[in-house]
Amino acid sequence: MGSKEDNKDLLESAVRTNEIARTLNVDLERAVEVLLISAARALGSEGASIIVTDDEDGDLVFLKAIGKVGDQLEGVRIPAGKGIAGFVAVSGQPLAISDVGQEESFYAEIDKKTGFSTEILLATPLSFDGGIIGVLEFINRTGDPPYEPFTTNEMDTAAIYAESIGALVYACQASRLSADLAKRVCEGPEDAELGEVLKWVEDLRGRKEHKELLELAVLVKEIGDRGSDHRKLCRELLLAILGFAGKNGDFDFSDV
Repeated sequence: MGSKEDNKDLLESAVRTNEIARTLNVDLERAVEVLLISAARALGSEGASIIVTDDEDGDLVFLKAIGKVGDQLEGVRIPAGKGIAGFVAVSGQPLAISDVGQEESFYAEIDKKTGFSTEILLATPLSFDGGIIGVLEFINRTGDPPYEPFTTNEMDTAAIYAESIGALVYACQASRLSADLAKRVCEGPEDAELGEVLKWVEDLRGRKEHKELLELAVLVKEIGDRGSDHRKLCRELLLAILGFAGKNGDFDFSDV
């Protein structure tokens, strides 16, 4: 069992790590939305959505959606194995449906709930690290019906977007899981020490140095996004600052 001071240091490190993750997650969610909009435009679709698997019961949940009824879809669930999305999530096979009214597996409850009329559809799996984590779906075309069916080339384009979106969605889910875990810990059994811990956490968040560290993390991330040359320069500058501060700068990055 560590000392009270050691435990405090560990808690401070955990809180700071979680705060950085939550801050960076805003950028991740924005990137997911931008990619989804870009994919919809590339395929000429009226709407597009990211549907993820709920690991607890196997249901599918609309994580992000754009289009006429996009705001109504987020959070809506599709029962496990139901619909075209359910088939794609289980089989890993993309599908392009030219007339969903003739497709027996189409889950019509979503259209009933939103008042929308789905006529054509393209669905491709979202995967990460060899596992399927959801489905990327495109609905109808821009303009008026009748709509031209999605093509084989467009299925290939959707798969390319799905690869990038899948990685970003996984990162978002991991960040949210971390934040949710921290919240559950803080909302755990009530005792005399818990109130003190929560007060200490709030005090930590209000400290100037804590905010400066978060800002620094965001700046480093922003620089890193600009390319390998910028990352290399940033790394050299940071190591030089540590050397100026009396640190030898000889770090082992093998576990990073």
